[in-house]
Amino acid sequence: MKNDIGTITAAVLTIITLSSVFTKKNPAFDVVQSMFLGVAAGHAFVVNVGIIQNSGWQPIVQGDLMSLIPFTLGVLVLSRLFPKMSRLSRTSMAVIGATGAALGLRGALQAEIVEQVAATLVPLNSFNNLVMFVGVFSALTYFLFSRKMTKVFLENNVLKYVPEVGKIVMMVALGASFGNAVMGRLSLLIGRISFLLNDWLGL
Repeated sequence: MKNDIGTITAAVLTIITLSSVFTKKNPAFDVVQSMFLGVAAGHAFVVNVGIIQNSGWQPIVQGDLMSLIPFTLGVLVLSRLFPKMSRLSRTSMAVIGATGAALGLRGALQAEIVEQVAATLVPLNSFNNLVMFVGVFSALTYFLFSRKMTKVFLENNVLKYVPEVGKIVMMVALGASFGNAVMGRLSLLIGRISFLLNDWLGL
C-alpha cells in the first residue's frame, strides 16, 4: 500500500465518488462533486488567463496591432458584468456566434455530407463495400419513402422491403453506438478500480 498523500487523496476521492452508486443521498459525494467543479473552474480560469497573456497581450506589446481586434472583442464581452455597459458585448457575441456558425456549417457539410457521399461511392467488389452500400441506400429509402408512397409506388415489388432493411440497419448502428459508449464508461471504471487495487493497495 502506498502511503503518499497524493495516492491516498486520490483513492479516498475515488471511493467516495463510487459510493454514490450504492447510496441515494451521500453528503460526502456532494462535497467531492463541489471540489471537482471548483478545481475545474479554477484550472480553466488559470489556463484562460495564460492564453490571454500569451496570445493576446504579448503580441500587442511586441507591436502586432492586428491582435488588438480579438483582444478588444474579448474585453467587450466582460462589459456584461456591468448592466449599463452590457450592450457593448453584443458586438463580440455576434462575431463569436456568426464565426462559430460559419465554421460549424462548413465542417458539417464537409464531414457529414461531402465525405460521406464520397465514402459511399465505392466499387461493389467486396463484401464490406456491398454491406455499406446496401445500408446507406436502405436507410435513405426509409426516410425518403413514407408508408403511403411505398404502397403506391413499390407495391408487389421487392423494393418494398428496402425501407424495412433500412430500419434494421439504423437499429444496429444505434445499438453499436450505445454499446461503444457503455464500453468507454466501463474502461474508465476499470481504470479507477485498477488504480485502487494496484497503485494504492499494491495487489
